[in-house]
Amino acid sequence: MKAQPLSNLEFLAYLTDSLLAKVSNEAIHESSSFFKIRSLDTNKDFAWFIENQISNVLKRANINSIYLSQQEDRIDSTEFTVFEFKVITLGIEYTDKKGGGIFGAGKVKRKGNVGLSLRILDYPSGEIWWSGVVEGTRFDWIQATTISQMENVNIAFTQGVYLNGGAKSFFLEPILITGVTGIIIFLFYSLRSR
Repeated sequence: MKAQPLSNLEFLAYLTDSLLAKVSNEAIHESSSFFKIRSLDTNKDFAWFIENQISNVLKRANINSIYLSQQEDRIDSTEFTVFEFKVITLGIEYTDKKGGGIFGAGKVKRKGNVGLSLRILDYPSGEIWWSGVVEGTRFDWIQATTISQMENVNIAFTQGVYLNGGAKSFFLEPILITGVTGIIIFLFYSLRSR
């Protein structure tokens, strides 16, 4: 039995999680008990996704007191750590295709891209524990017919971009090749019979 392929949201979540885990292992101090997650993005379309991923990484590091930037006044401690982020890239691309032939759509190469600018600093001292950009790319192959099932119409960054001719070319190319081949064969035999 084949495993169900990951949705685009899950695909990006695994990639984001691996990038944040690397930063977490390098930068989070054992003495940190309160964390505040702050988005530096003006575009809030994907802030919830990154906040959730950072929260999951911090929970795995046994940090249970996590607040979002809007909840700063609820922090009882005067000392806490700020985890700031800005999304550089976040999305899916469909690049190459293989197989399929005349009677099938074949497979499409799915590429997930995540790029984040991160900064972890101590408050109130302002000491920067870690600052930098993390970027990652992940590839896999999915059935071209399942693309619409992998995307979520309510979440823009899960809707892939077609790089090689668009969505129509994945389905029209086999039909076009078959038609041209049929015309060539027809012309060859019609000229031969004269």
